Amino acid sequence: MPKYEFTVNGEGVDVDVPAEMPLLWVLRDKLRITGPKYGCGVGVCRACTCLMGDEEVQTCMVQVKDADGTEVTTIEGLADGDELHPKNRGVGQEIHPIALLQLATPLPWSVEAPPRWPRQRSSPWIRTTPQVG
Repeated sequence: MPKYEFTVNGEGVDVDVPAEMPLLWVLRDKLRITGPKYGCGVGVCRACTCLMGDEEVQTCMVQVKDADGTEVTTIEGLADGDELHPKNRGVGQEIHPIALLQLATPLPWSVEAPPRWPRQRSSPWIRTTPQVG
């Protein structure tokens, strides 16, 4: 099997896996990074979203060979040491009522994209939570 080298959350990694293996499974099963989640397997739900370079990607749709030599940032990579990014800390004092409903319904599409990633609607039928704060 070929060996692939890339950076994940600022740390260099190398993995010896089949070229066609989805990056999601490399992150979760080989590197034990659990922030990206399996949701739909076809890149629609965004539960597996990460940054590859400056581009938002759904890691269930990216083969590990395409990540070779790149920089991958997961939701864990947004933390500053032990200090989480404000959007990852939990519910603040001011929150929109619709956001409360969404927090009570842990569906893959209810996971909010990290703050520096662009918010894009993949479907007009999926409502996104209004930005709070």
